[in-house]
Amino acid sequence: MAYWCLTRVEDSVGDPPQGRRKRAASKYCIDVQVLNRLGDLVSEKGGDDARKARGASTPYSDAERSWIDATVKALICRLGEVANAPGGVHQKITMADLPNLP
Repeated sequence: MAYWCLTRVEDSVGDPPQGRRKRAASKYCIDVQVLNRLGDLVSEKGGDDARKARGASTPYSDAERSWIDATVKALICRLGEVANAPGGVHQKITMADLPNLP
């Protein structure tokens, strides 16, 4: 689910595929580190919830699962805020706004 959300955020800025994450971060006022960390976690880990086979042997820690949940909620809220006020000023979502990760 988290990977799907990240993909939809990136797809929303259109083509070309190169640089979509950076363009999405700019459009939605989200630090690109947040999107990169989410992408890394959902691509490389997950245990039974893994998106890829190589992540099946490495389950998420409780902290990672909490971080992913909080990040997806923040992304969904931000997309709604931008849809409601496309030209508005939005406070950048940074790693400091999310639960700590070890």
